[in-house]
Amino acid sequence: MSQLATIFARIKVYFQQNIVSNSREEDYKFFFPLFSLGYTNEDFLFLDSTKAGNEGLKYYDELLDFSLMANNIPRQEIIWQTSGENRDLLYKVYEKIINNMRLIDPESISTEKLTGTPIFDRALDSLSELETKDYRTYYSLYNKLDTEILELLKKGIETGDAVSSVEVELKQKMKEQLLQQWIQNGKKEEVEKKIGQLLKAEAERFIKKFNETKGKLATSLREHVNSSSFYLTTCFPGNLYNSDKLAWTKIEISKDEIQKLVESSKEEGYQSIFELSGLQDLEVDKISFDLIFINVLREWFDEDLLKLPFWDIALLEKENIRIPYFATQLVFARNIEIKLRENSVKNVQAIQKMDVQKNIGPFLLNKTLLTKGSFHLKSVNKTMHLEKKAILSAPVVNKNAGAATKTVNPVALHKNRLQVLNNNQKVLVRDRRGKTIKAQPVTAKFLVAKPMIAKAIFMVNLVNVTLYCRHKETRQLLDLDANEIEIFRNNKKEDISVKKNDNNTLSMALQMNEQYTVKLVADDLEAAEIKIVFNEMEKKEKRARRFIYSMLFETKEQNLSPDNEFQLVAVVCKKMPEDYPSPVPYADYF
Repeated sequence: MSQLATIFARIKVYFQQNIVSNSREEDYKFFFPLFSLGYTNEDFLFLDSTKAGNEGLKYYDELLDFSLMANNIPRQEIIWQTSGENRDLLYKVYEKIINNMRLIDPESISTEKLTGTPIFDRALDSLSELETKDYRTYYSLYNKLDTEILELLKKGIETGDAVSSVEVELKQKMKEQLLQQWIQNGKKEEVEKKIGQLLKAEAERFIKKFNETKGKLATSLREHVNSSSFYLTTCFPGNLYNSDKLAWTKIEISKDEIQKLVESSKEEGYQSIFELSGLQDLEVDKISFDLIFINVLREWFDEDLLKLPFWDIALLEKENIRIPYFATQLVFARNIEIKLRENSVKNVQAIQKMDVQKNIGPFLLNKTLLTKGSFHLKSVNKTMHLEKKAILSAPVVNKNAGAATKTVNPVALHKNRLQVLNNNQKVLVRDRRGKTIKAQPVTAKFLVAKPMIAKAIFMVNLVNVTLYCRHKETRQLLDLDANEIEIFRNNKKEDISVKKNDNNTLSMALQMNEQYTVKLVADDLEAAEIKIVFNEMEKKEKRARRFIYSMLFETKEQNLSPDNEFQLVAVVCKKMPEDYPSPVPYADYF
């Protein structure tokens, strides 16, 4: 396992030790997004109860995004993705179940017909041992005879053995005699009457619970102007908009603990997330980060309602109501710092080969910010200005994988990463709030007579160039201003007019028989330049296109995330039983 993957292994250890007891650990599973999702306090202002009315509506988009993400039903191994399909949204599936439930008729419950069924046994176990001691003795013998008779009947059918038929008749007589003794000495009628009353009372409580749930669904329904309806979902602590005030746990993984985690961690699948980056084998001395688990709250959802046997549903495709897992906790981390091992040849070689920015699993590493053998792992979407929606709704990984799959195909995972980047918004709008735009002096223009013939000749020799500035990795079109490029000819800067178009491209007119150098000089973008020499086709058509590639440039100060920036690194999900609905045998449902 990659040493970097011990981040996830250590988070799981913390969950086992502090969030859930070992006896219930098997009921939970971790899922990880393709890219760590970056958030700030502003993304959770919808939780602030002091904001109401029009001010609160400003954050309705964030409320919808959170509800969609937190109610995703994971159907793939390890990877956390959202499809947007109704069958993959918890509240859509739950709503379908509630609206189509057939409820039990409590009066149709018959203890005589239920003898030997799991629900009958559960009811019997809930009664005191003192009042059921004699009953249990006969009950055990009666069930044993039933089992033996069934085995003999099966044997007789398969082999045609006449002896089996005689033995069946003998045991049937023993069963009849035992039943008479049971009625006389085993409190049969008395105990089964109590069991019947108990089951009917439970059925009535279920109906009451069902009605309460329908009421909560109605009051939790929300409508979004640009989307279908959704159900209100929040979290605890409810002040993520003040994340720097929360009780974050400082986690430090030493070199020795890293080695132990690498050796002891079972095949979990999350190490596959780090493969194919070229940096999965970095040797690490220490990993540190702040950690917090946030509980997902859904007033409208009651998992116990689905587990109870007092309902049924008339559906041809029961797969449409399956909920294999649902999210219970969101795992956030911040200030993720990696201290590399000193004098490691493997580290030096890996870093020398990497691009300026490189994905390490779900995180992003900026090579230029590697100082003194340490670097911070940042979220991809915040650093590269990608949309969280596009990352969460990435194409499905390993679609044909069965439930027993324990690893994710790293090749398929790599393809999905590329698709995530390509599916993002076409234009990357940069944040220029930190810039001060100085007013430019306006020069008075006077009407001057110019030689018309010279101008006409000059225009004939021009080629109209459309310049596209694209992100080096995502190929998104960068939102570039006209004054952020400089044009040179013969190593001399030219005063050539540049126009910004509505589609975020730039236009300029250049002489067709000259060679130019176009340089990118934006403060927050990496420097880049291209040479422009026109071919014969471009000269003939008098138009050309050129592309220049760059990416957002980070300073060391930008890399040191403030306390209100954090990343979603995992989602903890609870497992649901596969056998629902499991209605009471022989009972009526309406």
